[in-house]
Amino acid sequence: MMNYVGDDQMETETNIHTRNTDSIKSLLVEKELTATGTTINGFTRYRLPYVPTEEYFLYVHSFSKVKGTYKQYKDFVRVDNQLVKYRNLGKFIKTAYNTPIIRQPAVALVSDPTTKYNYIEVAVDAYTTLGNVTLTYYRKPLRFNTTDGASKCELPESIHSEIVDLAVNMFITEGKYRLQVKQPNNQQ
Repeated sequence: MMNYVGDDQMETETNIHTRNTDSIKSLLVEKELTATGTTINGFTRYRLPYVPTEEYFLYVHSFSKVKGTYKQYKDFVRVDNQLVKYRNLGKFIKTAYNTPIIRQPAVALVSDPTTKYNYIEVAVDAYTTLGNVTLTYYRKPLRFNTTDGASKCELPESIHSEIVDLAVNMFITEGKYRLQVKQPNNQQ
C-alpha cells in the first residue's frame, strides 16, 4: 500500500519521518553472521542474532563477500544480496535440468519451528564461493522496568506519545472492523 502526502503536508511529514528515523538509529546494528550449516537444498544457513542486547527484529540490508561468480572475481568482493521470499528459493536450486546463474546472492528469512530460532538462508550459484554475510537490521529494544526505575527505556521520550497514539489507532481500527463483521443474533 502506497502512502501519499499532499504538497501542503510534505515538509511536515518529511520532518516527522526524519525525526523518527533518527530516534531509532540506536537500534540499527550491522553484524557479520557465522554460518551454522547448509540446508538439504545446498543453501548456507546463518542464525539471526538472538541474545537480548542484539536480538534481531527487522531486516534492513545485507551483503556477502563472494569469489568467482559469473564475473570471475579472483578475490573476495562485497556484493549486495537480494531479499527473496522463502517460497521463491526453489528457483535457485541446481537440478539436472536447471543450473541457475545468480548475479546477486539470494537471501530469505526463515523461522525454524524445531529449533525456535530465526535464520537467513543464502543461495549462490555453482560458480560462486560464498565468504561471509553481513546483516544490517533493527534490533529489539531492551526491556525496561517503569515500576522501580532500575532500567529506563532506550527510546527517546519524544516518540512515546506517538507509539501510544499508533497503538490506540490500531485498537480503534480493529474494534471498528470487529463491529462491522459481527452479525446481530436476531438476523439469520
